[in-house]
Amino acid sequence: MDFKLILLTGFIACGLAMTANAGSIADTDSDLIPDVFDNCLDEANGPGETSPQNDTDQDGFGNACDADFNNNGVVDPADFAAVVAGFNQAPGPSGLGCADATIMVGMGDAPCP
Repeated sequence: MDFKLILLTGFIACGLAMTANAGSIADTDSDLIPDVFDNCLDEANGPGETSPQNDTDQDGFGNACDADFNNNGVVDPADFAAVVAGFNQAPGPSGLGCADATIMVGMGDAPCP
């Protein structure tokens, strides 16, 4: 009987400790990625979001909140010019054989790695 009581007390203590720690993990944008691992704190880009945690230019800012396309450290007219130049154009070019299939399948179902 004492062993069962000790075991039950241990489970309760463990549960309380886990609950206390879970509440202290910050997730500012509620995208299920804790802030310390999130590459875009103000824009939800975690699991189940339409914009995943991709960081195409590998600058530490996720694509969902990185409009600095030329990586000069500021979003400026040069970044806007890059977007305007590509507006209403097909994406690419790409050397990957699966790239055209990606366009046909649509975002989220892309067969490219």
